[in-house]
Amino acid sequence: MNTLAVKINKTKAPTMKHPKRVGSKYVDLFNSMKAGHWFTINSKDRMKFNAAGSKYAKGRYSLYQHPTLDCKYVFRMNK
Repeated sequence: MNTLAVKINKTKAPTMKHPKRVGSKYVDLFNSMKAGHWFTINSKDRMKFNAAGSKYAKGRYSLYQHPTLDCKYVFRMNK
């Protein structure tokens, strides 16, 4: 492509056909949590929360099986 033949427009650009995602829902959730806050999740969602925790709350959380409820896990913010 010849860069000399490019015409630069000064008007407002058209909107994107497929806008980008704003962000992860996990970021807002983890940022709203303080040390000691926790919640329970189902065992089928354990891997999702583990992956999100390692990405967005690295080293600040614990994920372990609930001591009395079957198929439940506890996600706890440590720091």
